[in-house]
Amino acid sequence: MCDDVCGSLAGYTGRISNPTQAATTIPWVVVVDILRDNLYIRASGILISRKHILTAAYIFYQGSPTGTDNVVVRLTAGEYDLSEPESPAVQVLYTSDVLINENFDASMSELDYNIAILTLPGDGFTLNSRVLPICLGNSTVMDYIKTTYSAVKLSGYPATNMSTISINFCNFLLADYFFCLFTLAAPDTPCYGDTGSAYYETYSDGRIYAVGMVTAITQTVCPVGGFVIPATDICYFYDWINENTSPRHCNP
Repeated sequence: MCDDVCGSLAGYTGRISNPTQAATTIPWVVVVDILRDNLYIRASGILISRKHILTAAYIFYQGSPTGTDNVVVRLTAGEYDLSEPESPAVQVLYTSDVLINENFDASMSELDYNIAILTLPGDGFTLNSRVLPICLGNSTVMDYIKTTYSAVKLSGYPATNMSTISINFCNFLLADYFFCLFTLAAPDTPCYGDTGSAYYETYSDGRIYAVGMVTAITQTVCPVGGFVIPATDICYFYDWINENTSPRHCNP
């Protein structure tokens, strides 16, 4: 299982960026490229085991009503500079195994139940210092993070600023599968390409846990701050994720 290695590395300050190079990779960030006919969509994903990535269901319906039909997903792990040729340390795999939450309805503008699981073929990615899963938060982890911190961090791509950003919690009541965040000012906002990225913090055991996901960023530039963001609550989907990814192996 992944409990012995997930979220075990701290101190990652860079975000994958083009064209500015990050100081280091963030090991659970996966670049998600959707390929279908003439359609190309780029987003992000969250590595939770060698074989499993969480991302937003919404991205499979951008520009196409057919969802996962005839889709191929290119997944890149261990990358930190998209402007340079891929180094030997970068791993690229392809999959068409996409599970969208059964309650997601692409016709609804609210993007309820906006979560999907990608399953890789074979043994999945090879884990190393550049490619490691993040721990998966549950309600206990979320309660701890909300009472301990005033904000969550965001790891994703692409952004021109290279420091990990923090986004404050807010108290607006939303549906159970969302939680409320408030951005104060650009560039401390999710940017285009961050859809599917993790909101995360450190739990009492010293490990890093994903508790939320960027729901959808459709602008082609980084939006300005000063507005409320509904974040997909990963903890709400904890049981659904476990049911559809167990066992989550990390060791060969």
